[in-house]
Amino acid sequence: MEKLIAIFGIIVLVVTLLLGSAVPGGRPEDPTAEAPGTSEAEPGTDSPEDPTEESSTEYDSYSFITLENFGREVEGNVRVAVRAITREANTAISALGRTYDSYEEHRDALDAWYAYAVETSEMLYQTVSDEAIAAYRRVSAETADRDYDWDGALEELYASWDEALDEYYDAWEEVYDTVYDKWDGILGDEDDGDPDAWDEANKAHSASRRAMNDAYWNAWRAMTDEYKTVWRGFLSGDYDVDKLIRLARYGAEEEEPSSTEAETEP
Repeated sequence: MEKLIAIFGIIVLVVTLLLGSAVPGGRPEDPTAEAPGTSEAEPGTDSPEDPTEESSTEYDSYSFITLENFGREVEGNVRVAVRAITREANTAISALGRTYDSYEEHRDALDAWYAYAVETSEMLYQTVSDEAIAAYRRVSAETADRDYDWDGALEELYASWDEALDEYYDAWEEVYDTVYDKWDGILGDEDDGDPDAWDEANKAHSASRRAMNDAYWNAWRAMTDEYKTVWRGFLSGDYDVDKLIRLARYGAEEEEPSSTEAETEP
């Protein structure tokens, strides 16, 4: 009897040990399997990014120092231009007076304002273009030295000048509407107006407005072409901004002539 009890106890002990080694709810884990999250990424694939990891320090720093400053600089230039053409428009409007005779005497002030508005706008567009190119150079310098989000930087630069120029377009159109209402009120008057003078004034106004519109779209298209060319260049690993700008403006660069070809005839 004691032998049977001893044998039964051994059986119970073995069963207990076997049950204790099993994994609850499933089969035992393979001791050779890698722990989750420890395997290296396969060649050609990106490792998952840590959602708690901050973005590039260089990009954040650059965004604060240059991108935001660029936007403020462009907006400031636009405000200066708007104030300038508005101020000169008010001066011309005041000079025209309220009567046909006064208009005839000071109509040159209106012609001078038309020329001033176009010249001021062209200077603004050139300034913004130069500032954008300078910013592209800064992005290029950052990208050439380290892993840098140049795509995001270029997009922010484009959005800044595109929005600023759009605001300027709306602003100068409003000033032109005000100028139109002024001379139209004088020359279109039934008692003191002059239909021929109205037609002449309308032609001058329309011509200046077309010049303003052309200047805007020429600048916008040129800057957009430069932006796209720079973007494509960066994508292909070419960070020479000056060369890319020349490419956008003048097309494919011609090969430099050889020393023999460069010599001129005596």
